[in-house]
Amino acid sequence: MHWDDVLTGRAALEDWLALVLARIAPQLGVEQLAAYWFAQDSRLDLRLLERIAGPRRHGLAVHLATNQERRRAGYLMERLGLAAHVDGMFHSAALGCRKPEPAFFTAIASALGRSPDEILLVDDLAENVHAAAAGWDTVHWTDCPAAWAALDARLAPWDRPA
Repeated sequence: MHWDDVLTGRAALEDWLALVLARIAPQLGVEQLAAYWFAQDSRLDLRLLERIAGPRRHGLAVHLATNQERRRAGYLMERLGLAAHVDGMFHSAALGCRKPEPAFFTAIASALGRSPDEILLVDDLAENVHAAAAGWDTVHWTDCPAAWAALDARLAPWDRPA
């Protein structure tokens, strides 16, 4: 079993972790490790969420498009609270493919009923931005002034005066 199988929904996280932990840390339980991992590797960019809130209130649909296994995807939406900030999540385990594979982007555009040129991807990995740029609008997210300016330019049509 390989991590890619977990990320694309062909294997369960619990099964994969149980095999690995049995070899490297038999004293550590799957639930214990998963709880630690999810809590330590889940930080929200509150400034970014605040920036998309206004345009979202004015009709812009915001979805996450992420490489996640099923349990962590649920954790991010429910426990971390992303469900309050976005309209939905597309994740690799549910889609059966992952970024930067073209099938990932095609599946999302199809599910949204949108043509690729109507979709904006904001992603921190250049390889994902490059892959989506074959049809989607993109912003390479680096949390720098240039990335904020690029995002502001894309969101400007959705901004409304207060």
